[in-house]
Amino acid sequence: MNSYEEIKNILVNIPEEQPIIISGHENADMDSIGASLALAHFLNDIGKKDVNVLISEKDMYKIMWFNNNKFISTNVEKENYVLIMVDVDRKQRLAEFESYFDKANIVINIDHHESNKKHAKYLLIDERISSTCEILFNLFSCFDKKLNKEIASLLYAGILTDTTCFSHRLTAKTMKIISSLLEYEIDYQYITKKTYLERSMLEIYALSKMLNSIKYDVFHYVVIDKKEPVFSNLEYSMLFKKMVPILKNIQEVKVLGIFLIDGDKVFGEFKSNIDIDVSVLARELGGGGHRKSAGFTSSLSLEKILKISKKYIQKSIANT
Repeated sequence: MNSYEEIKNILVNIPEEQPIIISGHENADMDSIGASLALAHFLNDIGKKDVNVLISEKDMYKIMWFNNNKFISTNVEKENYVLIMVDVDRKQRLAEFESYFDKANIVINIDHHESNKKHAKYLLIDERISSTCEILFNLFSCFDKKLNKEIASLLYAGILTDTTCFSHRLTAKTMKIISSLLEYEIDYQYITKKTYLERSMLEIYALSKMLNSIKYDVFHYVVIDKKEPVFSNLEYSMLFKKMVPILKNIQEVKVLGIFLIDGDKVFGEFKSNIDIDVSVLARELGGGGHRKSAGFTSSLSLEKILKISKKYIQKSIANT
């Protein structure tokens, strides 16, 4: 893996006119989006002329209030480009943008997941850090270039949401970084409302449905069928990022599983309030993540997924 200084030097030495394409992961959250856009702004500020951020059409609504349209595209036709993956632990999580990985001259991966597969040539990975946005703050600090309010706002949004509103994966350094970002007079109340607190009535109806359908068998879990009207118009990230923290913090919940059935795929997440490593379980199901928060996408039946999950969680609890 590379150091901050090594990645800095690689970025500095990219020719000004060479295309740079930045992509986060599928079903992008605010750490993925915030990191992608903050990096685009910073690279542009240090003289890189051709910077592009790939964001899926279905994720566009998440960034409308950030006014960052000048870098964003759903499709970039470039040659001889550098690809920078941010908040992505394996190339498959690029999903619709995976072909950009295969055709890139150089791939740089900036990420904080324990399950990172290290697919790229250049790697800046620190799984001890709260978020990819925190890694970028450290990287930007290596340059003789100050941030601006827009970059600070994006980094704040990513750290805020990936720490679940500063409730986990925190260090003293994380809070010092937040203090530094606030010095740019960002509108932290607006950002917190838009990225974390605000919910539509449809989201409230969906949350009510989830609360009323929690099951327990070895662990607590909720099954969501995307065909149900209350869920059909809600994006994956809205369900998992805005609803799951509420379910996870129910007093009796030790381990929470959320399983979203969408066609022939099951999208799942595990959250642990006890000392078991759910990233191992997620990897067994084709995914990955953090020790206490991990996800997967699988073509297995829900019954098979539940069987595997119960076996692993039961054994893990017995060993704690």
